[in-house]
Amino acid sequence: MIPTDLVGSEFMILYWDPTLNNGLGGWVAYEPVLLIWDATLNGGLGGWMNAPSDYFSAIPNPENITQRLVISVNFTGLFVLVVNE
Repeated sequence: MIPTDLVGSEFMILYWDPTLNNGLGGWVAYEPVLLIWDATLNGGLGGWMNAPSDYFSAIPNPENITQRLVISVNFTGLFVLVVNE
């Protein structure tokens, strides 16, 4: 859950790459592809589509969003969500 005082912040996902820095490891930015469920696709059955780059900034009242965002990755490891300052 994202605290309300961070609503409107820009976030990024980092993952730990143990192969960096001569085996000591390091954090790397993970660039996810944002997909949204569109219930109008496939004759009303719905389907995933790429979200426009301004998808979240186009929401008029982001503080009222009650949905959740699910992130799926294609490899295992340690991932963290951080505020991008």
